[in-house]
Amino acid sequence: MPYAIEGIINLEKLRFSLHEDKQITTILMHEAVAIDPADKNVRATNLKTQEIRSIPYDSLIIASGADPFIPR
Repeated sequence: MPYAIEGIINLEKLRFSLHEDKQITTILMHEAVAIDPADKNVRATNLKTQEIRSIPYDSLIIASGADPFIPR
């Protein structure tokens, strides 16, 4: 990310190359309700349909997102 901010790497290229090169699956608009590290499985609720599904993983990264806050 720092290289993209500095302009060394094109941000669009970085975003798409991560998925293809690193075999990353991105799951958006879901809320993790339970994580079982022993079985490497996440139970998640789809925030649009309210469907609960079980998602297996090899490695897990949780990006919770945030709202910007600018202090006075």
